[in-house]
Amino acid sequence: SMGGTLSILTASKVPVDKLILAAPGVYAPGTKKPMPVGLLKVLSKVKRRIRTKWQSDPGYIMYYEDAPGDDEYLGAEYWSWLYLPQLLDLMGLMDDAQATAPDITCPTLIIGAGKDTVMGTAGPKYLSEAIKGSRYVEVGNATHYLFYDKDKDAEEEAVGAVLAFCGERGA
Repeated sequence: SMGGTLSILTASKVPVDKLILAAPGVYAPGTKKPMPVGLLKVLSKVKRRIRTKWQSDPGYIMYYEDAPGDDEYLGAEYWSWLYLPQLLDLMGLMDDAQATAPDITCPTLIIGAGKDTVMGTAGPKYLSEAIKGSRYVEVGNATHYLFYDKDKDAEEEAVGAVLAFCGERGA
């Protein structure tokens, strides 16, 4: 999602051949954000981070052979905390990506995840309208973690959409 945000910002300014956005971190205009920016600004002056509830889900299988336990380690460091100043920065980048998406001119594949509880589907759908000539694929049973999803059929559908877009598999 954050990679999608950064890719949008890059592709809106630098020519690229193709762009693939998987569960991109962009809110649709008018979509309520998880926390008001004003409140975040005040909180971030008092507290740098807030602990959140997170627990590993063994249904997600990481594919990094040399990094056993990645999910637990990253979850403890990344998903277990809201880093308020960085969240404010990310929300600003997301706003910038939303505003610059219409400037993208390269062929673009946007993959939304029907069960995405992190970003939802409104942002990817918005991008499919904002980026002229883009192709939108919604993987209905996929979660935010499209490429290592618990639903292996959904994961395969997402991978297949990428391969077809790149010309490596029939559409």
